[in-house]
Amino acid sequence: MQLGGGLSLLVFLLYLGFVNAVNFMDGINGLVILQTFVILLGMIWSGVWVDVAEFLWIVFGFTLAFSLFNVRKSARMYLGDAGSVGLGFVLMGLVLWKIYGGLSWGYLLYFLVMLMDTGMVLLWRLLKRENVFKKHHRHLYQRMVRGLGWHEVLVSIGYAIVQLLVIVCWELILKSSDNTVMGVVGLIMLLLVSYALLYRWVVKKEEQLAGNT
Repeated sequence: MQLGGGLSLLVFLLYLGFVNAVNFMDGINGLVILQTFVILLGMIWSGVWVDVAEFLWIVFGFTLAFSLFNVRKSARMYLGDAGSVGLGFVLMGLVLWKIYGGLSWGYLLYFLVMLMDTGMVLLWRLLKRENVFKKHHRHLYQRMVRGLGWHEVLVSIGYAIVQLLVIVCWELILKSSDNTVMGVVGLIMLLLVSYALLYRWVVKKEEQLAGNT
């Protein structure tokens, strides 16, 4: 597949945006490493990346080993900027490499949870005319943990389960339907509405808790 100048720029911005999104999402124990775990499982299950299966298993082994020290209330190891950016670079690189070779753009759904949380918060802050380069705690997972006091590992597991369900649904759509565009749109809209409703509920609960203190 040949990419024109405009499309190449879009791919570059998508690549850059996702790498930064992974870094933004690395704010609580287990979130990014469990997302990586689920994405790698999806890639291995799909069979699309069979030519790099050994590499996937190596990264999967690293993810599994690292999770023993990170997916816990008091983490003993952290990804840091280098780890989260590196994982984002590798994961999106694997998908864009296959898309360039003719794979469906629908495989970007493998990253839907992280992209949606980051994208929605960025859009909300832009509409509020906030400085998007300043540190904030507006991500849904941050509000759940900081605002409502939910256990960060449970929040991370919840995020991973949602992403796993998206990947499974996408793979089933591929196997059962020729109209994958509608499937992609449907999954995005379903998660978007669910995200918006949950975010609104969490904000209201935060306000109620703040009002009771």
